[in-house]
Amino acid sequence: MMGRSEKVLFFTVVALLACVLLLLALQSNYADYQVKTHSVSVLTRSVGDRFRKGLEQAAIDYNVDLHIVSSYEANAAAQKLMLQREINNNVDAVVMVPENPYQLQEYVESMQTRVPVVTLEQPFPGLKGSAPHVSPDNRQIGSLVAELAQAHALNLPVLVLMPTNARENINERLEGLESRFEQAGVVFSLTYCAANEEGVMDALSNRGKNVIITLDEQMLVPLCQRAREGDVLFGAGFASGARQHLESGRIEALVVFSEYDMGYFSLQRAVEAAKGQAVEDMALELYVATADNMYDNPLNKILFPIG
Repeated sequence: MMGRSEKVLFFTVVALLACVLLLLALQSNYADYQVKTHSVSVLTRSVGDRFRKGLEQAAIDYNVDLHIVSSYEANAAAQKLMLQREINNNVDAVVMVPENPYQLQEYVESMQTRVPVVTLEQPFPGLKGSAPHVSPDNRQIGSLVAELAQAHALNLPVLVLMPTNARENINERLEGLESRFEQAGVVFSLTYCAANEEGVMDALSNRGKNVIITLDEQMLVPLCQRAREGDVLFGAGFASGARQHLESGRIEALVVFSEYDMGYFSLQRAVEAAKGQAVEDMALELYVATADNMYDNPLNKILFPIG
């Protein structure tokens, strides 16, 4: 028989043991549920406000240590060096807009076992299924722009302005436009020029009224500044300086997509790939923006600054 003091000591020891076991269990559960921080680098020539906001929100939602690396000399050689540096810094994944997918593909394929890569705008053609791709369907963009312009092509000649040294995604848009116009029997002129006001001015000299199409958002503002009264303008993508020209009706219509979604979902997929999950490509939804609908949802979120 235990005395009173012995009983008190016994139950005190039992209680202390129970507390210790409870603390160990809580610590184990905390470790199980603790979210790992993933380090992800984004390599691109420039970072738009909407794209950055999408990246930053995904970084919060998925606990990402985000590094945005931009360079005005983002050619294939420079991007390879940037990739090597980020890999040496032990990032978990990379998101990038490849300037020349064909020149970078072999290198990316050789290092993918170490670090997964998610591409934007331009995929690596030989790495389908192993390098997830987040982008609008660029051929569909070109096809949709052509469809919008067809009705006006009955009364005016059609001119398509392309930037000199166009990126692969812009060339894909042109392929989609050419295919659609060919099906509809629309004849058009194709002119290459510098993607600035002087280049566009030279391309439009000695021309009458036209339906004018540009498939590169960098040419939208120069086109609006140099097109003649009576020209009917169509475009693909969006630049902030083009907003007033869309609102005034100077631009008839634009085919756009959400850069916020591109930033958000590319980072989401980078985290999934870093975890070893199977990740599929994502085609971003396309929208037609006009003066009549630019304030409607979701176009107001695509065309106007995000607070």
